[in-house]
Amino acid sequence: DLLFEHRDKEPTLLFDLVKQYGEEPLADEVLPSVVEVAKAIVTQTQTSSNATKKVIINGGGLVGALLAIYLRKHYDLDVTCYERRDDLRTATAESGRSINLILTSRGLHALRQVGLEEEALKLCVPVEGRSLHQMDGTSSFQPYGVSPEEVNYSVGRTALNAMLIEYAEREGTEFHFEHVLQAINFESGVAQYKDHQGKIVSDSADVYFGADGAGSATRKLLYKATNEKQGEEKAVEGTDWLGISYTELSFPPTKEDKYCIE
Repeated sequence: DLLFEHRDKEPTLLFDLVKQYGEEPLADEVLPSVVEVAKAIVTQTQTSSNATKKVIINGGGLVGALLAIYLRKHYDLDVTCYERRDDLRTATAESGRSINLILTSRGLHALRQVGLEEEALKLCVPVEGRSLHQMDGTSSFQPYGVSPEEVNYSVGRTALNAMLIEYAEREGTEFHFEHVLQAINFESGVAQYKDHQGKIVSDSADVYFGADGAGSATRKLLYKATNEKQGEEKAVEGTDWLGISYTELSFPPTKEDKYCIE
């Protein structure tokens, strides 16, 4: 979701992104696309009479944190990031999503744009392929690539997210955790958030980025504002939840340092 007055300037990029990746894209696929959309919009506004100076990112997850680093490093913008959850660097794993992710060449390319590919790889475990376990007890191995160098990488979501937040702060991004988005005035550029004490705080920006996930509060507010202007012709927003969840299972190695499932 790319917001405020610039949302009409690159509609093709935005709609293509939504159509290609749907409601809840894979982080590995969407990170490079977000960078490209950000580059197009910020470049355009930087060369206009109303140059972008202040950016607010709603959502401090993988996409929001990476985007903050990119905008600071490449455009030296004033970037503030609001996240409804608490700071995962000091919180327990249960407060956020801890499931592992798979990084492939696309995700690594996005990290390379901000000079963090090598740092990310330090957190990763190479994944060479998959084992298929048959009902008769036999198994077979399927490599992901045609050569030993062609591997994917498994990385903990929390560890990767924490690293990106850390580097975003080093680059000068200001983070506000436990701040829940309440409203955005798209005419004035002023947004309101409720902090962990229930206090309403206001902030303003030239451009807003919604990086707050499948149930995006940013997107809901954008649809609401759009419908209020359109009158009879209403934009429709909705999310089809799967109605399922997940849990992680840990399989530690055996005493012989082998895979215990084998």
